[in-house]
This record gives sequence, structure tokens and C-alpha cells, in this order.
Amino acid sequence: MRAHTPRGRTPSEDSAGPQETSIARRTVTVAPAGSLPCDDAFSGALVIVASGRVALRTRSGLALWFDTGDTLVVPDASLSLDNDQQTPAVLTLITRRQRPPRSPHRNRPGQSEHA
Repeated sequence: MRAHTPRGRTPSEDSAGPQETSIARRTVTVAPAGSLPCDDAFSGALVIVASGRVALRTRSGLALWFDTGDTLVVPDASLSLDNDQQTPAVLTLITRRQRPPRSPHRNRPGQSEHA
């Protein structure tokens, strides 16, 4: 399946120009009966529950439960992931990292700046 992009633009372009996107993967463990605040690193992340069970909880106490194999996206950093089980919950976070565009004049390996 191909991603739809506006005519004349590549999938990695935005209003600031071309960007390189890479994927970051991180494993996080929530201790038994523990809670993990969703900081900015979680915002927009794809979270896969590798093992255990966690609740995505709002500040008002509302919760959605996710079990092993479930996936979720953390919409913002005002939430927490809670583990009310007796065993640790292991989560895999997948995020995008934006890197600045490469210079079109970047030197090739073995080439000096003034070649």
C-alpha cells in the first residue's frame, strides 16, 4: 500500500522542506503496582504491550486497559501507564525521530572540503 502524498511532494517533506525520518525503538518496564507518567517521549508514540497488562489513565482516573499484544498510541503527555498486576509490564515504544536535511554539498568519504 502506498502512502498518499500531495502532488509534487515526497512523503518526507513538510513546510520546512525535506526531512529524514528514522524510527527509534525503546523498551520500558513498568514495575508491579507501579505507575509511569507519560512524558514527552511517549507523546505520539506507538506503544506495544510486550508482556503484562497496563492501564492508560487520565488525570481524572478514567482508564483503558491493554494486555499483552495490544497496541496503543499515547495522544499526549498528561496521561500515565499504570500496572496493577503482580508482575512487571514490558512495553516497546516506537517513535519517529526527525533529523535535519542533509546538505546537497556534503563531502563524500575520502574527499576534502576544498576538493
